[in-house]
Amino acid sequence: MNGIPLRDHYARQIVGSDAAEDCMKTPQKYNVNIFNFTQPQDHFDPNNNVTWQQQVQWRNDSFKSQDSGDIIFLLLGGEGPIQTTWMCFTNYTWTKLAQQHNAFMFQLEHRYFGTSAPTSDMSVANLKWLTTEQAMADLNQFIPAMNKQFGFNKPKWVAFGGSYPGTLAALLRMSYPNITNGNIASSAPLWAKVDMWEYAEKMDQAILWTSQNNASLANCHSETQKAFIYAKNATYYDTGRAELNKAFNITPPLGTNPNTTMDLDATNFLRTIFHSFQGIIQYTFDNRGNATINANGLNVNSLCVRMVDTSKSLVERLYSVYAWEQSWDSGSIPSSLNNDYWAGIAFARNTQFGSDAAAWRGWMWLCCNEFGWLPTTDNAYSIFGEILPLGQGTNVVLPNGSLDPWSTLGCNVTNNGGAHCVDMYPYTKGSPNSPEPDTVAATIQIVTENVAYYLTLDSPYRGGQTDDSTTISITNIPVITMIVTVILNFMKLF
Repeated sequence: MNGIPLRDHYARQIVGSDAAEDCMKTPQKYNVNIFNFTQPQDHFDPNNNVTWQQQVQWRNDSFKSQDSGDIIFLLLGGEGPIQTTWMCFTNYTWTKLAQQHNAFMFQLEHRYFGTSAPTSDMSVANLKWLTTEQAMADLNQFIPAMNKQFGFNKPKWVAFGGSYPGTLAALLRMSYPNITNGNIASSAPLWAKVDMWEYAEKMDQAILWTSQNNASLANCHSETQKAFIYAKNATYYDTGRAELNKAFNITPPLGTNPNTTMDLDATNFLRTIFHSFQGIIQYTFDNRGNATINANGLNVNSLCVRMVDTSKSLVERLYSVYAWEQSWDSGSIPSSLNNDYWAGIAFARNTQFGSDAAAWRGWMWLCCNEFGWLPTTDNAYSIFGEILPLGQGTNVVLPNGSLDPWSTLGCNVTNNGGAHCVDMYPYTKGSPNSPEPDTVAATIQIVTENVAYYLTLDSPYRGGQTDDSTTISITNIPVITMIVTVILNFMKLF
C-alpha cells in the first residue's frame, strides 16, 4: 500500500493493548512456544550450503491425536514479523476452528521478515533469495519436518493466510498440493500488475456505494471528488500552497524545499492524503478492534460523515480525515505532516534487519521484483484524479470483500459490504455499535464447512518426504508483461 505492507493489522486492538502486550512478553502463559527451524538459503542451488533460522510459534493445548488423522493448522506469516497475538487469543476464525477440530497450531514467519533473516543484511544483492518460490519451498521443507519432529499420525494440514500470505496459501495448493489437505486464502491478490489503477477505482466504488445507501451521506462521492481536485489544483499556485501548508502544517512547506521539484513535493503530499483514505477503506469493518468495529471508528461511513460536513472547507475536510485516521494509528494527532521525500528514500535505504525500515524494504522488493501491486490514480474516471489459472489448484477458499481494493486482483466476492481479510477476525454482528455486514457470517460459514471437508480427506503424508510437484510462482503466469526498466530504475534508489 504505497510502501506500507498489505496487512497493516493491529492485532493488539482486538483484545486490548494490555492483554496483547502480556501475550507478546510472556507467550508461555498462553501455551505459545517459540523455536527456530533451520532452512537452506537457496532451495534450488545444490552448491549453496548456507542455512538460516526461521521463527516458528506453536501451541498444542487444544490438540488431540485422532485415529482418522492428526489435524494441524498453519498460519502463514507475510510481509512483517509474526505476532504472538494471533496464537494467544481464541476469538480469531482460525483459532476457533482449531479448538473445534482439536488441531495443533503453528505460525511460521516469512523469510526476510521479523527475526527470520537468511542473509546478513537487506542489501539489494542479498535480496535475491526473497521470492515466492523460495518462501513456498520453505513450507515444503517445514511441513514434512514437523510431521517427523512431532510424530503426527496421518497428518492433515490446513494452511491459512490473509492478503499476501493468502496469495501464498493459494499458490501452495498449485506448487505443492501434496503437503496440505486444503488452504484458506483470504483477500488474496492473484494478478501480478504494476500499474494497479483498479485499487483507486475500488475505493471510488466503495465511497459511491456508501453515498447511494445512506441518504445523509448522499453527497460523499461528489464532495470527495471536489476535495481531491481542489487539493491538486491548490498545489499549482502560491495562495493554494499556503492554504495547504497552514491546514496540514506541511514540513517542509510546499514550494520551499530546494532539494526537490514542486511536482515531487505535491505528489508526495497528495499521496499521504490518499494513503489515509486507503487505510480507512481497505480495513472498513474488519473487526480488529475499536478502530474499525465501532460504528464511529475507521470505516467508509465515518469517513463520509467528515467529507459531507459543509461547515468546513474542502481542505479542512481532507485534514479532518487525515488527522482522524492518524489519531487511530498512533494514538495522537500529528503536529505536522512530514513531506520530506528524500528523508523517505534515506529511510528505505536502511539495509539492517530489525530496523523500522526492514518490513517496508522487504515488501517493496517483493512488489518491484515479482508482483507490481503499486496503487495509482491513473484511471481518469476515478474520483482520485487474466487471472491465475486456478484450475491447477484444488481445495482453496478465496473469500474477498466487496469494499476491499485488493479484491480487484482476486476473485469470488463473498463478503458484500466487507473489507480486507474481514473473515479472519472475530465476528460480532449484534454487538452494540457493530455495523459489520451479515454476509461476513455466511463467508465464515463457507470457510468452516470447507475446513471440515478438507479434514475428511485422506492425509497426503508420504513418510516425511517433501512435495516434488512443479513450483508455480505468480510471476510464472503470463498475465502481464512486467515493466522491467521501471523496476530497475526504481531499485537504483536503494
